[in-house]
Amino acid sequence: MLAALHLDLPRTAREQSLVGALLSRDTGALRPGDIISFGRGKRVTHIGIYAGDGRVIHASTSKRRVIESSMESENSWFRRRWIGARSLLAVVNPFPADSLIK
Repeated sequence: MLAALHLDLPRTAREQSLVGALLSRDTGALRPGDIISFGRGKRVTHIGIYAGDGRVIHASTSKRRVIESSMESENSWFRRRWIGARSLLAVVNPFPADSLIK
């Protein structure tokens, strides 16, 4: 899907947390598809994709698969470790140069 949007996403969680437009650390400001970074202090260790309705899609280390989890509870791991959020759509060029008619 990212290739269809002409967007390259870096490999590491830290690098991914720097791509796109910075968003407010508020679930009300998030849109489905936004990237959410998690960790401790300023160290990003985990990335999730906001699914809407206070839910995040992420690769679970303990379950060893991709799952959807809630961010709604104030005591949830995701709320305690939430560092920031970014919108990838802010960096997408809807008309890449190679798609223009010449």
